[in-house]
Amino acid sequence: YPTTAYPDWAVTLAFYTAVHLVEARLAQHGIHSTSHLQRDNEVRRRFRPIWRNYNRLQSSSQEARYDFNHPTPDRLRERINEDLWAILNYFGVP
Repeated sequence: YPTTAYPDWAVTLAFYTAVHLVEARLAQHGIHSTSHLQRDNEVRRRFRPIWRNYNRLQSSSQEARYDFNHPTPDRLRERINEDLWAILNYFGVP
């Protein structure tokens, strides 16, 4: 992944993996967010230990998609190895 020709897609995929994990856990509590803002608030309130990781993935994904600021290989590696893995581990995904 750090040598991909599509780092914008790689970081976006990482972020939306986190989104789906969050949504699945929220659904177990009968909560279905209708916007990124609502989901952000739920992550901040219910899943505080991963808030920073989630926020960094979201920011990197938005920067790649809307500002055309693609992550460098090192930044992409950080987002996946640190942030996505923290979220996967938090939710018990092997």
